[in-house]
Amino acid sequence: MPKQIDLFDIAQAYAGTGTLSNKSLYNKVAPNSGDSVQPVGKCRQKHNILNRKIRWYQQDLKRLGLLEPAGNRSEWRLTDAGKKKWVSEFHD
Repeated sequence: MPKQIDLFDIAQAYAGTGTLSNKSLYNKVAPNSGDSVQPVGKCRQKHNILNRKIRWYQQDLKRLGLLEPAGNRSEWRLTDAGKKKWVSEFHD
């Protein structure tokens, strides 16, 4: 059974690094996510379900003010508030 991914997994991945691209994040959090392609929605277009879930969690962290774009497209980093919350949480 595949590992369940949650918001804390995403935050922890960023806490251990400075900036992560989406591709690096996918590989770090769900290295076998390529196996998760399934048809979605009315059109039944195929999407990677795990990567989609990871992007939703990124947006949740962004909405909470804990994650921000890092300048380049598809690169993200923790905000100062995110570092205060997650780096001490995972590295103490």
